[in-house]
Amino acid sequence: VNTAFDTIVDNPCSTDKPLVSPNSLHGQWIRKQKYEQQKALKNEILENISETSYREVDSLQKKRGNCREYKIGTYSVIHRKNITYLLVALAAFDVNNVAHSTQTDLETVLQSVVSYHNQCGQGAKLMIPLMGTANSRMKLDHQESFDIIKNYLLLRKKDINGCIEIVVYQKDASKVSIWN
Repeated sequence: VNTAFDTIVDNPCSTDKPLVSPNSLHGQWIRKQKYEQQKALKNEILENISETSYREVDSLQKKRGNCREYKIGTYSVIHRKNITYLLVALAAFDVNNVAHSTQTDLETVLQSVVSYHNQCGQGAKLMIPLMGTANSRMKLDHQESFDIIKNYLLLRKKDINGCIEIVVYQKDASKVSIWN
C-alpha cells in the first residue's frame, strides 16, 4: 500500500492526481471488500496505526485521501472472516501522487512482515505476494521480485515459525522459476 494508507481507488485518467490504482494489488483488494466494509475500511486501517508516528501532509498539497504519511514498513492488521491481512506501506507518493519505491523499501517491508509473523503468527501460514513488479515503479521483473523475497526469507529463516509461501499469480507463473 502507499504510505498514506489511502483507500480511494481511482480509475485510470479519472483525475489528475489518482490515489490507489485498480490495477495494483492494494486496489484489487479494496475493490473486493463489500461496499459497507469499504466505507469503514479507512477508519479501521487508521485506527490500527493510531499510535504510530506519522508526518502530516499539507491538505493544500494533497486534496484527497489521507493526509498522514507513515514510514515504509508500517503495517495495519485487518481481519476478515478467518483471514488476517497485513497492509504494509511500500510506496511513497510524490506531489503528483505517483508512487515510488526502492529495493531497500521492499527489504524494509519484508523485515516488518517477518517480524510481525514471528511475534504474532503463532505458526500460521503467511502468504507473501510478489512486490515491486508494477505500480510501485521499483522496476523489478517477476523473477527479481521472487529472488529478493526468497533470499530475504532464507536469511531470516531462524525468525520464521510456520510456513511462508511466496505467491505467484497464475498469469505470471511463466515469468518465475524456482530453480534459479
